Amino acid sequence: MTLRQIMQYIRIKWVGYLIVGVVSAGLTSLCLLTFILFYELSRTGSAADWIVSLASAAMAITAVFAFKVARSWLPQLTTQEGYKLAIELVNDHYFWLDVQNRILNDVELPVRYIRHQNDRTSMGESKITVDELIEKLELTVLLHKERRDKMQQIRFRLNTYGLRVTGAFDARFRALDTAYMHAADGAGSILQMLKETREQFKILPSTDSSLLSDQLVRDTYLPLATRSTEQYEFVSEQFNKMVESHASIFSSNPSIDKLFEIRR
Repeated sequence: MTLRQIMQYIRIKWVGYLIVGVVSAGLTSLCLLTFILFYELSRTGSAADWIVSLASAAMAITAVFAFKVARSWLPQLTTQEGYKLAIELVNDHYFWLDVQNRILNDVELPVRYIRHQNDRTSMGESKITVDELIEKLELTVLLHKERRDKMQQIRFRLNTYGLRVTGAFDARFRALDTAYMHAADGAGSILQMLKETREQFKILPSTDSSLLSDQLVRDTYLPLATRSTEQYEFVSEQFNKMVESHASIFSSNPSIDKLFEIRR
């Protein structure tokens, strides 16, 4: 049974209880009112005061009954709202943490630019400027920061609704979150290296000249080229872990109630 079917069953069940309860209370009040009405008519000839009193009592009873029904329904409503949040977390965020995620592609060209200052070949025929690369990578880093912040907010709200990841998927979700975090942090590190390269270029510009002095200048970029290459390999490793973890969770197309459960 899917989550939607479960919720529909629960809703129908409780609505049925509510209707039966209200009808029962109404019929009981009507019977009492009829009995007292005839009794008072036969004794005093007037039943106005009794009708008012009994009507007030019936309203009070109905209000108390409605309150009890609402209080019993509240946990079901809370759970339903929690599952809506879980669906948002999966569809709007976890959905994008597979091979279609562009974080690895977005850091490739910046790393090539840094290496190019040392080897003068890594950029090939590309004419993109360092300022353009920085602007694009800044947007990438910001996008992933906003996504991670939003995911963290939703996970916090899920706790308030009493939902958690099921035991069968808990370790896999943790692995996915960790790999994504490391990949995003790695992209931020490459952005900083790119900015360092821009500042160094202002002081010691790298050129294609074969002069010994220019070769020595290019060698000053070697530490940045090495660090950026290592960071790219790290991002690539975390990206692959992220994709593998995503597949381990979603390749079987599990329903939302298989991924999240009510905390007991």
